[in-house]
Amino acid sequence: MFIEITKKENNDPIKMDTLFMQQRDAGYTPEFAMEVLRSTNHYGNIKRVAKYIKGLKTNEERLAYKDFVIGAVERRETTPDTFRLLYGLACDGGYDVEFFEAYNKPKEYGIDYCNFKTKHILCKSVHDELPQDLRDYDRVVLDYAEYDAQYASPVIKFSCKECCVQNVTRMGFRQNESQFIEAEKFRFKNIAVLESSVYADTNCVEFVDCNSVDFSMYGDKANTKDLEIIAKNVKRLSISVRDYHNRHIKCELDNVDALILNGVNLECFDIASLKGAKSVLFDECSSYPKNVDLSHLDDVRIVASYGFSKIEDIKFKEGSKVCILPSFMYDPDGICAPSMCRFDMPANLDFSKCSEVTLGGELGAYDRLSFGEGAKVKFCYLREYPKVLDVSMCSEVSFDNVDNINEIVFKDMAQLQDIVKSVIGDEKEQKRVMSTIKKKATFINEPKSKFSKLWDRGD
Repeated sequence: MFIEITKKENNDPIKMDTLFMQQRDAGYTPEFAMEVLRSTNHYGNIKRVAKYIKGLKTNEERLAYKDFVIGAVERRETTPDTFRLLYGLACDGGYDVEFFEAYNKPKEYGIDYCNFKTKHILCKSVHDELPQDLRDYDRVVLDYAEYDAQYASPVIKFSCKECCVQNVTRMGFRQNESQFIEAEKFRFKNIAVLESSVYADTNCVEFVDCNSVDFSMYGDKANTKDLEIIAKNVKRLSISVRDYHNRHIKCELDNVDALILNGVNLECFDIASLKGAKSVLFDECSSYPKNVDLSHLDDVRIVASYGFSKIEDIKFKEGSKVCILPSFMYDPDGICAPSMCRFDMPANLDFSKCSEVTLGGELGAYDRLSFGEGAKVKFCYLREYPKVLDVSMCSEVSFDNVDNINEIVFKDMAQLQDIVKSVIGDEKEQKRVMSTIKKKATFINEPKSKFSKLWDRGD
């Protein structure tokens, strides 16, 4: 049976110590132990009761505390030492199976949780009516573990400061000026597909054990506090900004496979906090800093338009995959075809550490552009090539428009032939492309002519 913590005057650890001292002379009782569970989950208080029970002389005396032992682990986190004490009591009492059933349920209280009044709501049906005023609580938990539908979209008019939602396949969750009023923190756990948006009041959003999350921020209300986004064990997290004040955003990421930043003002974003993500897509982000350190990322994708050329340096990870392409402008009336934004690639970006590189836009600012040993390089949506393009160390190269190439460097003729044949299947087109590129090509290992050999011998 889940024991909720009820907010009282004595919830904090210091006042709980006073309560323990007052009870010491009379001796602990099963009723007192349950009162401790209703007051706190602070690891020191729980361990103190568990040690007392362990010290009782007979198993019959210890069995009287069975509800406490099970309640101390049901939806509650505990320290390893305390767990061993409680598990030993459950084994001695013969209720270890029941103990583990309770222990394996999702956790609501941390090891130092106290002084919180929590409302736990088990949502079973789309027809269930949620309470609309939870301002008397500190925390609400909406649990969909027994929900009878695939999709949920909860609505609460007046909420407490911390809202937790968990255990559902698909969810649409929207905070605005008329729902979840004054909620400062949202925590989403074990949700496969989530669409979530928060208003300006929110200071922290947490995603744990989720598959795909589309998260957006909006609102015209000023908030000077930083917005913290926490994500742990998330496959895909998309963060969008719509009509939002320029609040500073900081992420705390742990095991996030793919992070997408849509329209984020990077002047207000802590790029250093991207550690913990494996790949990041910067989609139409603005105000790039002059120096960007992305050396912790395996995969970097940038879709950019104006302003990206102000970057002076980007640090890429050894062996990383990098894709930088221009964005497209669409005609809302559908009359004109999409057109590429003018996009000048900064000529000081170094791709020599990257294993795969995809580039588009204008590369004309480069006097010479080269790549690392064995790199796979692709050019697409390219308007202008660098003055000299050196692909002599590349293992694969895919061209966008060979007619625009100025000068290109290969290791030898065999490399040129292999590259063209690998990307073009039609023999006629192979010959045309080969002929076009050869006119602009320089070969590092070009064999010397017969005349040069005679010259070297002095004949």
